[in-house]
Amino acid sequence: RDVTGVQTCALPILDASVVDRTQFAVNVNVTDDATGLAVQGAALRLVDASGVLASATTDEVGYGNLGLWPVGEYTVEVSATDYADYSTVITLSKDAVVDASLLPPPSVLSGVVTGGASATPLVDGTVDAYDAVSGDLVASATTGADGSYSLDVPNGSFNVTVSAGGY
Repeated sequence: RDVTGVQTCALPILDASVVDRTQFAVNVNVTDDATGLAVQGAALRLVDASGVLASATTDEVGYGNLGLWPVGEYTVEVSATDYADYSTVITLSKDAVVDASLLPPPSVLSGVVTGGASATPLVDGTVDAYDAVSGDLVASATTGADGSYSLDVPNGSFNVTVSAGGY
C-alpha cells in the first residue's frame, strides 16, 4: 500500500545483554526503625579494603547517593546522631539500593556487686543480662576489682543474674 507523506526508518534494537556497564550506582535510603520516618543528615560512607571511597549526607527524605562504582564488594556505613551505627556489605553487580533502618543506640547497664554483710566487692563475678521476653543472653561482663561492671544492652527489659565462686 502506498502512503503519501509518511516516512519510515529502521531503528536499531538494543540487546541489553550486549550493553557493557562497568559502573553501578550505590543509593541509600535511611529511616528510623521505630517510626519509619526518614532520617535527614545521616552520614553515609562507602568503604572497601583500601579505605573510604565516597561519603554523602542524606537529604530531607533520607536519601543519599554514593556515586558509581565498578563490580566488587563494598561496605556501606551509616551514622546519625541519636542512633546506633549501621553497616552492611554489598556485592555490586548492578545498581544497588541499601535500605538502612536505624535503631536507637544501646543503653548502658552498670553497677557494683557486693557480697556478704560487710558489702565486700565481688571480684571476677559474672554478670549476665537476659532478654526478659525471649530469655536470650544479650550481654555479659566480669566484675572488676571494685565489684563494678558495665554492659551495653539494646533498649528493653532484662533479667540480670550474678554468679561467682563461693556464692
